[in-house]
Amino acid sequence: MLSKTKIIFFDSLCSTNEEFLDQYTNDILDFFPYKKKPYKLLYTIYQVDQILYMFKRRYLFDKQCIDIIFNNCQSLTLNFKSIEDFIKVCKQLAELNSKAKAFLSPIKKTKLVEKWKEGKISNSFYIMLLNYYGSRSYNDLSQYPVIPWFINSETFDIPEYEEQKLNIRDFKLNLNKLGGGKRLEQSIQRYHEGDAMTEEKYFSGSHFSNPGIIIQYLVRIPPFLDGLIKFQSGKLDCADRMFSSLISSYNLALTEVGDMRELIPESIILPEMYKNNLKVNFGETQDHTLVDHVILPEWAKGDPYFFTWKFKEYFESRQVGDNIHQWFDLIFGCKQKGEEAIKACNLYPPISYEDGIDLTNPNNIIHKNALIVQAYNYGQWPTQLFHESHISRKIVEDPLIFISQRADLEARPIDLNKQKYGEIKEIKFVNENLFYMLNKKNKIIR
Repeated sequence: MLSKTKIIFFDSLCSTNEEFLDQYTNDILDFFPYKKKPYKLLYTIYQVDQILYMFKRRYLFDKQCIDIIFNNCQSLTLNFKSIEDFIKVCKQLAELNSKAKAFLSPIKKTKLVEKWKEGKISNSFYIMLLNYYGSRSYNDLSQYPVIPWFINSETFDIPEYEEQKLNIRDFKLNLNKLGGGKRLEQSIQRYHEGDAMTEEKYFSGSHFSNPGIIIQYLVRIPPFLDGLIKFQSGKLDCADRMFSSLISSYNLALTEVGDMRELIPESIILPEMYKNNLKVNFGETQDHTLVDHVILPEWAKGDPYFFTWKFKEYFESRQVGDNIHQWFDLIFGCKQKGEEAIKACNLYPPISYEDGIDLTNPNNIIHKNALIVQAYNYGQWPTQLFHESHISRKIVEDPLIFISQRADLEARPIDLNKQKYGEIKEIKFVNENLFYMLNKKNKIIR
């Protein structure tokens, strides 16, 4: 039920729910049926005035879906049975929450691209916006948010963390071209020969993001361990295929025929994904190495908290910010499909693209359920957001440090003018909103 102040889910109009709903009689806007969850539900309430963002998106082949993100970082995905219900709810929610309404428009009609270009929003916030606008969601493993591998293999090998020794990957190349060698030769040959069964032309049969990849990355935290066991028909995957080393995963993404995985946002904000806090016995690899905590670069000293702090810090660096727009072209932009994708060896099977499959085709209608399963497990491309090259970031004279307790959503820019503050050594938080800065002499900067 949608009212003027709340979104309410309930199982049925039992006497308890009727009494509960009486208080909303004058506020009710509409009722919509939904697929009942397997557990018993009396009612669940979401406050409309707590909506922070709303994004139109698709779920597999359906384009009548909306993602709602609340102030407390909870999210809700609504997939409607009819396009009419979808349009009606979008309109009603937009009228009830004017702030969130802005995010229902295409990103090109907002000022967000310009804000990123000018350094007013962080790399992590902007890339999350691209994911949301591109129909990706934390509630959909086939379209989970994605970020790039952004440092190269040499950076994994340095013994001590020094930012000047870190080097970024070549963002204008996808992982297929970045790895080069025999795998790239095979993919070019596959494209020219076409698929033996369907005659479709594509370079890679493995996607950069799919449910299997997401579950592997997050297997050390609930509920993804249960997801892996379900995914593997009631048992854990063999130890050699587990996510056990960040360096090995990167090297496999550059060389393995069946592995083109990019990173996920948690890799720069969630240290727990690297720790086996549940003490799960993942077994031993063929070389008798016990799979436990994820092996991190030497400079992390085995500390996932230090690693994610520095990993995100480097993701926000000018070096990454000045070049990452080339990766936006590959995933969200002009090199996603068409001639530019062919030149970039970036063309994937049609089933992974929005509108890649024509469901009005009688043959596809017959096999719709099989196509849905295939599309879900293979992974999906984002909606194409840009048809021309993405603009590069403008060089910012005064450095900006982005402070945020919600690293996946929003950051507050703090202008650190060296002439005004001197050299900043450290920023310490007193609470969520209050912090102070120390200079190189450990004196508080006011």
